[in-house]
Amino acid sequence: MMEDLYEKKVLENRYKLIKQLGKGRFAEVWEVTDSLAKGKTKAIKVLNSQDTEHIKLFRKEFLNLWDLNDLNCDLIVRVEAIYPKEMLEEDSFIDHHFFVMEKVEGISLENLITKSFTEIDQTNNRKLSFGKSLWQFLFCRYPPLRSQITYREVADWLEQLTKALQHIHKQKIIHCDIKPANIMITPNGNIKLIDFGASMLTDSRYPVEFDTQSLTRQYTFGYVAPEQQNGQALFASDFYSLGQTILSTITGQIPPQLANNWRSQFPTELTDFLLKATNPDHTKRHLNARNLHKEAKLLAQSLRQKYAQWNGLTQVTAVLIIAAIATFGTLFVRSTGSLQNLELKAYDQMIQRRPDLGADPRILIIDVPRDIKAISDQDLVDILSKLVDEHPRVIGIPLIRDEERKSNPESLAKLKKIYQQHANIFGLCEHADSDGKKLSYPFSPKPNTDLGFGNTPLDQDDTLRRHLLIYRNSPMDECKATASFSLLIAHHYLRSDLQSDYKSINPMTDKNYTLGKATFQSLEIGQGAYQDSKMEEFNNLFQIMLDYRSPHIAQTISIKQFLSAKKTSNLIKDRIILIGRASIDRGAINITPYGNLVEVSNVELTAHRISQLISIAKGERPILSPASFIVDFLWTLGVACISGFLGWRINSRMGQVITISILIISLSNICSFILITQGIWLGYVPIIIVAIIANFGGFIYTRYQYKFTNLWGICEHFKSSNNSSNKF
Repeated sequence: MMEDLYEKKVLENRYKLIKQLGKGRFAEVWEVTDSLAKGKTKAIKVLNSQDTEHIKLFRKEFLNLWDLNDLNCDLIVRVEAIYPKEMLEEDSFIDHHFFVMEKVEGISLENLITKSFTEIDQTNNRKLSFGKSLWQFLFCRYPPLRSQITYREVADWLEQLTKALQHIHKQKIIHCDIKPANIMITPNGNIKLIDFGASMLTDSRYPVEFDTQSLTRQYTFGYVAPEQQNGQALFASDFYSLGQTILSTITGQIPPQLANNWRSQFPTELTDFLLKATNPDHTKRHLNARNLHKEAKLLAQSLRQKYAQWNGLTQVTAVLIIAAIATFGTLFVRSTGSLQNLELKAYDQMIQRRPDLGADPRILIIDVPRDIKAISDQDLVDILSKLVDEHPRVIGIPLIRDEERKSNPESLAKLKKIYQQHANIFGLCEHADSDGKKLSYPFSPKPNTDLGFGNTPLDQDDTLRRHLLIYRNSPMDECKATASFSLLIAHHYLRSDLQSDYKSINPMTDKNYTLGKATFQSLEIGQGAYQDSKMEEFNNLFQIMLDYRSPHIAQTISIKQFLSAKKTSNLIKDRIILIGRASIDRGAINITPYGNLVEVSNVELTAHRISQLISIAKGERPILSPASFIVDFLWTLGVACISGFLGWRINSRMGQVITISILIISLSNICSFILITQGIWLGYVPIIIVAIIANFGGFIYTRYQYKFTNLWGICEHFKSSNNSSNKF
């Protein structure tokens, strides 16, 4: 019968028992002092059974550890001696079988896990500061572990455990019982693998399948690999147990109790590593311990980088670099003019979303029907004679009057007399195009006031989006007007209110023009969507964006209605009267940002221009213009940063799809809102492109950051190998 062990008991006249450190089913571990080693503290493992098979397995554990001593591995507990030194005969008896090993200071990983998760549970009610909570929410893509254990510690332990396994397997030993209880964490934070009671030496006598004896199939439920549980312990079985041990470390739970969604709670590379290590099929786990340690080392490096003290700033820097690349790349493509047509179509969509301001009450259109090919001098005399009696503020005649028309000297004389007596009547001429496709048209007879030109610049898709204010001088042109018809009318209308008179400028040098309370800046190539340097309409001209007021710009009456009306003072007095063709010329339809939704005649187009200038000059509407380059750049970069951050922060592909969809819709609404309220045209197409690129870049960076780290590690390894070879 075995003697009981107790404190101060001395074994082999040398080892004095101090206290029990642990007790298992078949053995106890005691702290002892060695009298022959000047009282040095050590540990002994004592078998509490006299069964022959138990004794054989006990001695086998010692021999396995003894073989590992030769490796000088600090990660595995070291043994010194075994008593008795030789295996006794079957009928022999000794009180205690034990072996001496180093005393490992520290705490078992099992106890540390329990302690850490208990402490965190007790502090769950403590509220973090707002700043710290916001920082974790924004910059902790994966939240810290729900324990006092950190990812950096897990990284260190994982790398050390796999290194220890590499040493163990090199000696053809399978540990067979890797679990938190058999791992000690020393005061300096390193691990020490203990308890090789279930270990097996895979020598020539090692059977492929174990017999049914309980000791030869010793394992711990929850950490044991399926094949080991069925009687086949393989090297890959230790990989499974190690994976389950790490899972228990980061979750605080025994692996069978894990929630199904644990995979989404941890970094992708760690999840992938654990899924591979704990694959039920041992052939799909890591190839060998060397391969396991290599992957674990790179994984540990990635975790240390992600959860370093200043990692948040590192990640922010990476996002900023991605955003900068996306921004500069997109703006470069934009500068080539490749996005111009797309941007203009997007601009049209935003214009269509603007609220309808209704007809401008300051303007009345007198329609010249299409059946009158050319309005005669007498018809014009009749209209003007009645108009001037009702005291309109301005009369504009946006008609080409060089055509053949019914006229006689008497009518012409009357018309000239009306022109001479009234300085508020303006006529319109047309400049010839630089390519000669459109001829120059004068206005005859000319009023006493300056003529204004009526040229309309077209974009490459023949859409009217720009408003030409000042034209360059052309000596060979029959139309000598330098100011637009709409600008002259607006100035005359505002004269009584804002003391506004037209001042000639040189569009080649002057890029600002003041009208009333507003100062216009000339629209140039390189602003907004207009990046195509081949557009000749931007050469030496002063133009702005045309701001459409409403699909129905002004009240309209026909010549017949006007002339037959007995009382028209309420329609005419103090208003702008435009005499032109309000009906649509099917041979020359004006294409506007409203597309096919609204048809606009030439005189209505003129009314839009006049209404825009007067409204802006009086401060009623903002100046519609593209954002400056600085604003565009900062806007694009800001969107790229936000999108890149979201790509980095959100883990799932579906989450990315939802996020980018919401972002695109939000950006569309923001651009439209700013255009409506401030008149600033922000580039929508570039920011959508940059948002997608930055979002995808942030997602790819995070998704494959581990692989980038892996590649970097391989390069560093290759470099160090070359340096080593050069030394010889």
